[in-house]
Amino acid sequence: MGHHIWWLNHHAKLPVNGTGGRHYSLAKSLQKHGYKVTIVNGTFDHIVGSFDKHNTEAEINHFPVLRIYEGVDFCSIPTPAYKGNASIGRVKNMLAFYFGAMKYLRGKTGIPKPDLIIGSVVHPFAAYAGYRLSKYYNVPFVYEVRDLWPRTLVELGRISSKHPFVILLDKLDGFLANKAKLIITTAPLMKNHYKERFGIPEEKCLWITNGTSFTKNTPTPMRRIGEDDVIEVGYTGTIGLANGIKEFLEELINVPKDIVKRFNFTFVGPGPLKEALAHYAEENALPVVFKDSVPKDQVWSLLQEFDMFLVILLKSDLYKSGLSMNKMADYHAASRPIIMIGTAAENPVLISESGYVTGQMGNLSNLLKKILNDSNEQYELKSLYGRKYALEEYDWDKLALKLKNRLDSIF
Repeated sequence: MGHHIWWLNHHAKLPVNGTGGRHYSLAKSLQKHGYKVTIVNGTFDHIVGSFDKHNTEAEINHFPVLRIYEGVDFCSIPTPAYKGNASIGRVKNMLAFYFGAMKYLRGKTGIPKPDLIIGSVVHPFAAYAGYRLSKYYNVPFVYEVRDLWPRTLVELGRISSKHPFVILLDKLDGFLANKAKLIITTAPLMKNHYKERFGIPEEKCLWITNGTSFTKNTPTPMRRIGEDDVIEVGYTGTIGLANGIKEFLEELINVPKDIVKRFNFTFVGPGPLKEALAHYAEENALPVVFKDSVPKDQVWSLLQEFDMFLVILLKSDLYKSGLSMNKMADYHAASRPIIMIGTAAENPVLISESGYVTGQMGNLSNLLKKILNDSNEQYELKSLYGRKYALEEYDWDKLALKLKNRLDSIF
């Protein structure tokens, strides 16, 4: 094997439920180019809200857990359970990951020493642990930014920009960006943030979007839709405040009955607003269904059941950097037209000509009417454009090669 990378991402997903997340997929593809990757994550999964099912809580809380999946090593640092994204418990969990990484990953670790360390945000403490370890082992440090912290927290209205914690995170972001040999971003224009905020040259940034393993699957052709057929529209993902589903349902009430009756919208996923929105849809006789998530290995066949997919973006400055939504990569790969409400820089639906886009929720009636007026040939063309775009832009092997070429120049 060639170079060995440690990739610190507190919330990296284990590939036990079918496919893994971004880091596992990139690590698996990097292996083909002679790189060995060890992913360092925490034992407590904040999305599922549980401990990794392969170990008891007692085992997990006393030592790191080492496992291998298809040649990719995982080292899980003991982190405590918590409830609620904005809780003290979450901050304790973050700090436990940082101090745990410092405690367990220096000296005798049971894993081969790194030649390069990537520190990945969601929270900067994980990335800072990566930087500190890179100094300890005297190897290059790479900073991966998947969310612009603290900007994301401020944008979502969770916290004031004057809060001492926000000022600390902002300073840490600038420090890590300056110290890194390379900044990996998930959205195409995040480089502008580092250029404008910290004066970092944009060539120091490398855009590696979130890909999908579905480029390896063969989609079933889209069915032909007759004049009286109901178009089945699917949405997969979280059903929460930031996802715009409440606003979508409120606008759907205003769409003329003769248009609405030709659509059925299915929302698949977990989330805090699910019950309330299901009740609202029922009360207002909307053609809307809410379903529970399916295991990852069933997502592909679920996507094939729909005629089109829905993406909603609430107005936010965050989208000035572009998009890096996992669902977008999956939707393109599944080869169906995408209905998008919202605006974003470098919008992949517009670039690929794979769907129907409006910037305003108030234009929903016109958008749905336009879809009904289009032909099956138009639908098919958009589907094919989406699939072509996925094969070019979202394939993990291609994304890993792009990363490998830049990392080669750092060693």
